[in-house]
Amino acid sequence: MARIKESLKELTAKIANILNDQATKRARKNQPRVRTLVKYELYQAIYECPEMESIRSGKLKFDFGLDFDPTMQIANAVSEAFRMRYPKNAANEFGFDIDIQPLSYFNVLDLPGAVQISEKGEVLSWLDWLLTYGSTVVIINNYGVKYMNSGRSGGANMIEGYNYGRGFMVDPVFSGTYGDNFVTRAISAHKDAIIAATYSILQ
Repeated sequence: MARIKESLKELTAKIANILNDQATKRARKNQPRVRTLVKYELYQAIYECPEMESIRSGKLKFDFGLDFDPTMQIANAVSEAFRMRYPKNAANEFGFDIDIQPLSYFNVLDLPGAVQISEKGEVLSWLDWLLTYGSTVVIINNYGVKYMNSGRSGGANMIEGYNYGRGFMVDPVFSGTYGDNFVTRAISAHKDAIIAATYSILQ
């Protein structure tokens, strides 16, 4: 009996290994299609989120004094960060992990459009402020943001001495921290579409 039980155990393990190998091969074979679909969903999630809309033509564009549109390169950087991994586990169960966005955000914070150069040559790390500073007040020398139909962004201007001492804070409607920002919120809102895009190919 002991030998029979051992044989059944060995047979079960062999079957599990075969199924695992087949499932892994199928996933790897279809990985380019999964990547294409998931990248599309990620791009749309970021590009269409409220923060990126505001960067293109709203309050955030004026607050940061942007005279360019970085939203396409930001959405593309997040979508390009997508990875699929196939970790092994002791139970011989098939599975894969999806890595979507590095927690350091280096892929977006290193973009050329992540900073704005002021007219005096100062580097303003506007994307870092939006992603990670939350409600922290940023002191920009002795300048303040005054909303008017002028300036590089066309809707506001940095004026020396304006609101002196108050500093600048990202609008709480859009502000973020490392664990809760426009990237995490956009991905969370499109989570079901991303999962569906993956499993529609692997089924």
